[in-house]
Amino acid sequence: MKAFRIWTIIFLISLMAVPGWAQNKTLVIGQNLKAGMELKSAISLLGIPQAIHVDRGVDSLTASIFIKYPQHGVVIHAMNGGGKVEGIEILPSFKGKFASGVKLGDRFPALVNKYGMPTFISNDVARYPNLGLYFQLNNEVLLSAKSFLKGSKLFKQRLSNPVAD
Repeated sequence: MKAFRIWTIIFLISLMAVPGWAQNKTLVIGQNLKAGMELKSAISLLGIPQAIHVDRGVDSLTASIFIKYPQHGVVIHAMNGGGKVEGIEILPSFKGKFASGVKLGDRFPALVNKYGMPTFISNDVARYPNLGLYFQLNNEVLLSAKSFLKGSKLFKQRLSNPVAD
């Protein structure tokens, strides 16, 4: 009977470890996690979120949700009833990479090497709207990023309301 309990405990511990292992696979923005993918696929990949925030718009068509995954360093954005990932905030704690190979912590020349000159650049932002990418810089070092689905209502809403960015 004691051996059965030990094996049962080992089995249960191994079952609990599997979801953690599955959630620790390397995230690649634009590959296994990307704007435009099904929201349920993103949630399946990332697991249980720390928080979900609803941002009520002026009407139901402009309402959106933010799903926070600080353990992965990302926040997923979706429009009300859309079912697709409209945008991804890549936080400074993100440990993955972009499909191009760029990683947080890379210097500005790495962005230019992989994506070309940005459409817009300032001291702290490099924008590639045709690619749906905005990079936040600090002293020419990639600090964080945002990836948006091209043509997204959320993207247009954020552009018209830069304080929300």
